[in-house]
Amino acid sequence: MSTQDHPNQPIESFFDAVRHRLTLRRLGTLAVSATIVAAAAVLAAALSRVAFGYAAEPWWYAAASAGAIFATLVAWLVTLPSAEASAREADEAFGLHDALVSWLHFGNAGKQGGFYDLQAKQTAESVIPLDARRVDVRPPRNRLLLAIALAAVAGGLGFMQPSEAVQQRLAQQEFTLIESQRINEQLEELVKELDEQVEGEERELIDPDKLREQIEALEETADPKLALRQYAKLEQKLQQQLNKLNQRRDEQLAARAAKELDKSAETRKLAKPLDAKQYDQAAKELQKMQPSKTAKLTEQQKQAARLRAASQRMAAAARSRRSSSSNSSEGSQAGKSGASAKGTGSQGEGQASGAAGQGGEGDDSGELANAMLDLDAAVADLEAALREACDQEKRNGECNSKCLGKLSKCQSKCNGACNSLSKCLSKMAIKKKAQCRLASLCKSCSQCQGGLCQSPSSKNGRGIGASSVDSRRDPSDEALAAGPTERLTGIKSAGPSQKTTESADDGSGVSTRVAQNKDREFRRSVESYVSREDVPPAVRRGVKRYFESIHHIETDTPSEAGL
Repeated sequence: MSTQDHPNQPIESFFDAVRHRLTLRRLGTLAVSATIVAAAAVLAAALSRVAFGYAAEPWWYAAASAGAIFATLVAWLVTLPSAEASAREADEAFGLHDALVSWLHFGNAGKQGGFYDLQAKQTAESVIPLDARRVDVRPPRNRLLLAIALAAVAGGLGFMQPSEAVQQRLAQQEFTLIESQRINEQLEELVKELDEQVEGEERELIDPDKLREQIEALEETADPKLALRQYAKLEQKLQQQLNKLNQRRDEQLAARAAKELDKSAETRKLAKPLDAKQYDQAAKELQKMQPSKTAKLTEQQKQAARLRAASQRMAAAARSRRSSSSNSSEGSQAGKSGASAKGTGSQGEGQASGAAGQGGEGDDSGELANAMLDLDAAVADLEAALREACDQEKRNGECNSKCLGKLSKCQSKCNGACNSLSKCLSKMAIKKKAQCRLASLCKSCSQCQGGLCQSPSSKNGRGIGASSVDSRRDPSDEALAAGPTERLTGIKSAGPSQKTTESADDGSGVSTRVAQNKDREFRRSVESYVSREDVPPAVRRGVKRYFESIHHIETDTPSEAGL
C-alpha cells in the first residue's frame, strides 16, 4: 500500500499522535497550575497557624491534593482542545503552513478529487518525515519550578511542631474537655441519687427536678474559664438554695432549750435528742409527754406536771433568746450611731456590728420560740383546769359539766400546742436533712472546680517528696499549737517577785537563747496580759493595738528590726 493510494492514512496517524501529545501537555499544564494554587492556599493557611505557634492541620494537605486533582480533571475535560485547534497548533509547531487545517476542512466538507487529492498527497509527503514526539508534553518550566517550591515549603511547614506554650494550652483544653465531661456525669449521678433518696416535704425543699435541669444545662467545653464560670455559677445557686434552708437561730434556740432541760432528770430524756440535733426524735419524745384524756385526773395531773417542767424550761430558753436578740439589735443600732458620730476611725466596727445584726435577722421566723411559749401557756391552763377538776371531784365526788367542758378545752389546746411544737421540730429535722444533702452536692461541685484548676502535668503527681529539715523548728514550738500556756494571776505590782534583776556588770555567762525565742516569750507575756481578768477591757484593747502596731512596723522594716 503506497502513499499515492491512501494519502490520508499517514496524515491521520500523524495528526492523532500530535493531538495526543497536545492533550498530555495541556493535562500537565493544568496539573501544575492547580498544584500552584493548592500549595499557595495551604502555605498561606499554614503560615497563619505557624505564626501564632500552632501546627498546620494534616487534613489541609489531603484536602488540597484532592482539590487539585479534581480541579485538574474538570478543567482538562472542559478545555479539551478540538480537532481544528489541534491541527492549527500542529501546523504552527511543524511549519506546515495550515496544511493540516486545510486537509481537515476539506475532509469535513467531503471534497475529493482533483486539487483536494493533490493537497492531501502533498500534506502526506510533508508529515511522513515528521516525528510527533517533537511536540513537548512537559509543562512550562517556570510554573513547574514554582509549583515544586511552593509544595516543598508548604510540606515543610506541615512537619513543624506547635510551640511549647501552645502544646500546654492544647493539653489544658483537652484536659478541661475530659474533666467537664466527667464532672457533668458525676453531678448527674449525684442528683439521680438525691432524687431517689428524698421524698415528701424534703423533696419540696430541695426540688431535684430543678437541680437536674441546672446540671443538664452545663456544657462540655474545652475552655477552662467557661468551665470554671459555669460550675461557680452552679455552686452559687446551690449556696443560695442552702441559705434559704438556714435555721441557725432555731438550732441555737433548740440547743439552749436542751441545756435548760438537761438540768432536770425529769426532762433530760427530751434534752438529749435536742442537743444532738435529732429533732425528729425530740418530736417523738414530746408526743409521748402529752397528757392522756382517758387517764384519771390524778394521773393527768402528774403527766401535765412533767410536761410543764419541760415547757417551762423551753419557754425560759425562748424568752432568754428573745431578750438577747433585742439587746443585740439595740447594740447594733448603737454601733451604727456610734460609727456615724466617731467618723472614719470607728466606721469599720459600726459596719461589722450592722452586718452581724443583719445576718441574725434574715434566718429566723420565730416559729419555734412561739410554739414553745404557746405550749407553756397551754400547759399552765391545763394544770389550772385539772386542779379545779380534782378539787371539785374531791368535794362532790364528780365534776360538773362546766368544769369538764373547760378541762376538755384546755386538753385540746394543750395537745394542739404540743403538736405544733412537734411539727416545728419535725420541720427542722427535714430542713437539716435537706441542708446536709445540698451541702454534700455543693461540696462535690466545689471539689470539681478544684480538679479543673489542676494542670494535666500535675494530674499524675511527681512522686514522693523529700523530707524537710528536722531541726528547723524548735521543740518548744509544740506548745504554740495549744495557745498560750502562761497566764498571769493576781494583781499587778502586788506580791513578791519570783525572779531577780541582775545588772550587766554582775552577770555571769552569756545568753545563748536566740532572739526568735525571746520574741516568742515576749508575745506570750503580752497575750497573757491581755487575757487577765483584772485588766479593764478598754486597757486590754489599747495594749493589744499598741503591740500590733509595733509588730506591723517591725514587719515592714526588717532592716531596722535587725539593728
